[in-house]
Amino acid sequence: MNNKVFLYGSGDTEVDLEELGIYLKRIFMVEPELRGDFFSYFGSDSEHIAERIAELRVVDISKPFRKNEPFPLEVKLEREIIKGKKASGLLYDGFYFMEFMRDIIPEKERKNFHLYITDRLLGTFDDIDARYHARTIILGYPCIVSTSGIVEAPAKPREYYIEKGLLKGVDELIRLKENYRNRFIDYGDRRMQKVVEGYSAMAVFYHYLGEVFCTSKKCRLYNAHWQEELIEAQLSEPDFCTEHEEMRELLLMEGDFLPES
Repeated sequence: MNNKVFLYGSGDTEVDLEELGIYLKRIFMVEPELRGDFFSYFGSDSEHIAERIAELRVVDISKPFRKNEPFPLEVKLEREIIKGKKASGLLYDGFYFMEFMRDIIPEKERKNFHLYITDRLLGTFDDIDARYHARTIILGYPCIVSTSGIVEAPAKPREYYIEKGLLKGVDELIRLKENYRNRFIDYGDRRMQKVVEGYSAMAVFYHYLGEVFCTSKKCRLYNAHWQEELIEAQLSEPDFCTEHEEMRELLLMEGDFLPES
């Protein structure tokens, strides 16, 4: 059984990695190792890494991804983001971002589970409506959970958008958010830690079992499209539906997390 889990965090995620590791160990009996920021940990050539990340920015959300030729100031900003600066207002292609991370992971560690918690906003292009959509999680290798995606990807209540369209200033927006604060997750939200725990559990199920999403809104594996669905799935009891709880217990009894290669 290979149950080593490498946890990485970056930027202003408001997530306590140590607490997240405790949760994953309690629920899945894995052994977490905290490594700080992924790119700092593996960053022997920070200039090259910053340049590569800048290439992965989405410039036009209505067109499929094409790598950019970044300006020096963009590369400089990426270096600052790696050091902890918030990645505000930037969107990256999630699958290319994941692929770049995978290429950095040493061969000897590629049987382990790597989970990256980031405030970078990641998206994927949808051919159906020909545009990019922000994502809460990029399932693959390694798995990536985006705290900005948790805020931006699932839609807020319809009434919120109607009222927001009538606002005239920042103070009114602050009051509006306060009125709806129990109905969506926002930046600086104390509930973010619990929500990230749920998406991290989703990543564990995917990595060890190939299990993607659940249809039950009472399960942490539910793929929420609305903020109120996300809150129900991630903050209500129990953690998992009957099917996925049985699946978790079977894995623990068998002690066999890693699928055969």
